[in-house]
Amino acid sequence: MSGACPRLGFDVRVVVDDNVPSSRAEVIREIFVREVLVPNALTGTGASVHAGHWLYTISRESEQATHTDRELVSAWLSGRHEIADFDVGPLVDLR
Repeated sequence: MSGACPRLGFDVRVVVDDNVPSSRAEVIREIFVREVLVPNALTGTGASVHAGHWLYTISRESEQATHTDRELVSAWLSGRHEIADFDVGPLVDLR
């Protein structure tokens, strides 16, 4: 007997630079959703922990998140000068 299929996803922690106003930090978060999550059919649960700090669990509705998805998120975050620090966690079973 086989178990349920895993639902792979990963955590993302983001810290916006302290010099970025909180209103701009929120705009950057919205841009992340619009430019990374939505066009790649990714779902982010979680949200801003507080101004300038986000914590998301990234997954997909109908299929597995992949290493390529992790690389995509990491590349976008590393290309933003407003981001002071971030961590893209490993793929894990979210069930």
